[in-house]
Amino acid sequence: MSLEQLTSQGICHQTGPEVCVSGEATRIINDIKVTRPCWSKKVNYQCQSNMAEDTCHSTPLDGCEQIGAECLQKTNERCLVTRQAYRCQKTTCINTGSIVCGDGKDYCLDGSCTDHRYQPSQDFGKAVVELSATNDAVKNFDGNFIFKGKPMECRDDAGNFSNCCAERGWGQDMGLAHCDAEEKALGQNREKGLAIKVGRYCKKKIFGKCLEHKETFCVFGSKMAKVIQEQGRKGQLRIHFGDAKHANCRGITPHELQRINFNQINFGDELFKEVVGKMKSVNSDVIKKNIQQRIKKYQETGLPND
Repeated sequence: MSLEQLTSQGICHQTGPEVCVSGEATRIINDIKVTRPCWSKKVNYQCQSNMAEDTCHSTPLDGCEQIGAECLQKTNERCLVTRQAYRCQKTTCINTGSIVCGDGKDYCLDGSCTDHRYQPSQDFGKAVVELSATNDAVKNFDGNFIFKGKPMECRDDAGNFSNCCAERGWGQDMGLAHCDAEEKALGQNREKGLAIKVGRYCKKKIFGKCLEHKETFCVFGSKMAKVIQEQGRKGQLRIHFGDAKHANCRGITPHELQRINFNQINFGDELFKEVVGKMKSVNSDVIKKNIQQRIKKYQETGLPND
């Protein structure tokens, strides 16, 4: 950088008057005589060093992240002194068998003093059921529809002398021997909570009087399918199940399933218990032993476990 630039930036300043060191004389320049009162001048300047003491070497910055910078001294839009801020991870582990975490509890590296008691999550049940719904959707996808149902009917004779639409008692077959196989299967599915009633219509009339009614249901392969069909398809997508004579038990398309807000579906405690009942129980002793073995291996080799 030239002296003029340093002076304009305030780094250097003149300390005394100009002094002529080569006085008046006539000189020939390009065959032309030139006379000047002073051919050479001397001027003294004093400049301040813009190199501040480097103290960064005393601060280890490995693994640190710069979070800010501030100019402390500026001259003519040029920053001379800068203060930089860093955020560094604070190492709290020492040569001991325990670590004190942010919650104030003491945890041992070997797991012996860790509180292993299960802390139930408020969202665990909902997450498990929604995960099960996703799994069921994959299993029940036939290429076009998911959670497809089957229309089924039962006879409801006049006077209830021969009612094959009873909601209970199908396991004992009490007085229901005259009902056909489909009606018995429907009754059993209703007891399991797998059916949605669509409607009731007159099947047989004589002289304008109905002698036999029929009730129509949509039966699904699982409680999960029934809940999503009832609250998702009918409740949110507004796709109804038709009428008693023409039941619409079709499944849900993948596009329609994406439009369903599962946060608004009440799966219920009964369905949650059913899903959890199918889960494999967790052996906490085996998990604790595996963790201890991994920690021991890491302490001995310094290498992470696969």
